[in-house]
Amino acid sequence: MMLSRNRNLLLENRIYYPMAKRDKDAKEGKISPGNGVQLALAISNQSNNEFFQILLGWIEEARKNSCSTLLISSEGLFHSLANNEYSKLFKELKKKTEISEIRGLIFIRDPMDHILSLYKHRGKRGAIENFTDWVENDYETLYLTEKFIVKTKSDEIIWTYRKYKNDSKFMAECLFLNWLEIETPEIPEKDKVNTSLTLSEILVLRELNKVTDKEAVLYLQLEFSKMNVEDKAPDGYLKDYYRKQLDNWFLGNSKIIQSINQVLSAEEKLIIYHANYGTFKDEIISLTSNQVNKMILNRKKKMILLSKLIKRIKSKIE
Repeated sequence: MMLSRNRNLLLENRIYYPMAKRDKDAKEGKISPGNGVQLALAISNQSNNEFFQILLGWIEEARKNSCSTLLISSEGLFHSLANNEYSKLFKELKKKTEISEIRGLIFIRDPMDHILSLYKHRGKRGAIENFTDWVENDYETLYLTEKFIVKTKSDEIIWTYRKYKNDSKFMAECLFLNWLEIETPEIPEKDKVNTSLTLSEILVLRELNKVTDKEAVLYLQLEFSKMNVEDKAPDGYLKDYYRKQLDNWFLGNSKIIQSINQVLSAEEKLIIYHANYGTFKDEIISLTSNQVNKMILNRKKKMILLSKLIKRIKSKIE
């Protein structure tokens, strides 16, 4: 969002940030893959011709705009670089062009923070049956990060590693001031991108998915996503419950986390959780009356919440 909204500032500093197909979404703070998604796909598909076609085209556009730097941003690049051999491509690119230096910036999230975030994103259709099983069988980001770091030790890119923080000022300064070494633009008041559902709402959608059709699940998901955070119950209990469930997972992966920490500064190390506190017997759904109303009052709009659903969930109204 910040890059798409501040192209003029970037151009003033001779930095060219190419347009993306979903640039409008990025500017509005909606979900967007960034401007490098096609490049990431070219690397993943091992399409060398497309890789060079995309980059040489951007380099030419940068020259036409009197820019000495080309800037590419996409979360997808992490996956494509971690899973594919790419070093030769960038070596060849430097031979074909006047590129003198390639630099990369990557933000790494605390595993627990990222697990919960990704779970809420992937679970919003109600299809994830069990949180712990999903982490143990499907969560791969930690292993990809280790793989990514090993590859970057011998590639053509000078990497900067920072720890992600849910703080717009911190993130913007990391990108603009510290890495690009230009002034940090003003951050918009509505600075939250991709607002997720609560853990309790994910559980409601999971239980609803067991007793009704996909259309009803998607409808309630949309209703929950429209609500203000202030009108929702906090996730405190479920966060603690899930942390406790992952004690053994963190224990088993502590060496990987420690190896990742070697590329981060002393102030930005990832946390290895040991939730050896409290007793958590079950998932308890916490909902405000506003959230419950979304479930009950929309029956007329193809949203019939059957009595089976109410029996399945344990609700604590706050």
